[in-house]
Amino acid sequence: RAPVGSGVALEQDQAQGCQGWLGRRRPGPRRDDRPRHRPPVDREAARGGLPRAWWQFGQNAVVTSSPASSQALSDQLLREISATGVVKRYPAHMVLIHEGDTADTMFVILSGRVKVYASNDAGKEVILSLQGPGQYVGEVPLDGGLRSASVMTLEPTTCAVVTGANLREFIASHPDFALHVIGNLIGRLRALTNNVKSLALDDVYSRVVGLLHKLAVTDGGHRVVPVRLTQQDIAEHVGASREMVSRIFKELTTGGYVSVQSGRIVLLKDPPASW
Repeated sequence: RAPVGSGVALEQDQAQGCQGWLGRRRPGPRRDDRPRHRPPVDREAARGGLPRAWWQFGQNAVVTSSPASSQALSDQLLREISATGVVKRYPAHMVLIHEGDTADTMFVILSGRVKVYASNDAGKEVILSLQGPGQYVGEVPLDGGLRSASVMTLEPTTCAVVTGANLREFIASHPDFALHVIGNLIGRLRALTNNVKSLALDDVYSRVVGLLHKLAVTDGGHRVVPVRLTQQDIAEHVGASREMVSRIFKELTTGGYVSVQSGRIVLLKDPPASW
């Protein structure tokens, strides 16, 4: 067995039908097995106050997300908006929102992490953003339109589920929250515009390198991607095939530009501008 991260190891992994040195995908339903219906709402869930431990992440928590993700709510706003909904716990790989649905429920994330994505009938996906504690998803259908994307949990996740009626009432009485929603929508529009520009004008290599730079944070003197990503995850982020991403990472590791340490991608030096 060749050392982890070497070009030989990559070829061995590919020959075995694995995901490469970025690791196997987490256990979960196959695309074709994913439920096509909305998860049932547990109307017996307890309403009211939230356990103190759920607020320990606070305003200074590190929320790992993609470039298109939103800013976390302040503790006060998070408490107030969550109190208007029903607290629910979801397992990993549970679809919370289906693209094309008419529901207007918003999910406020108290713990865990979700991905926002779009897909086609063939099961091909593109990841639009990742969201974590203090953030929210599902506010777009406030205009009465259909859901524009799907949302799935990436790990066990706890949310405050707020109905459209309660959300509209809360926005009307909390202008600071309304400004927060407007700011998030503007940020997402700007990010999606950049994504369209990248898809139209950049090659796959440039999109992969751009994603790594945007996700990486400084940790111990190195630039590290804090989220554990498989090659398939990266392919879904940049709108490419896993095979193409695998070829790019083989060149980056052979050239000494990236490595994987404890399951995380480390940028050892700036990759070249073009491949």
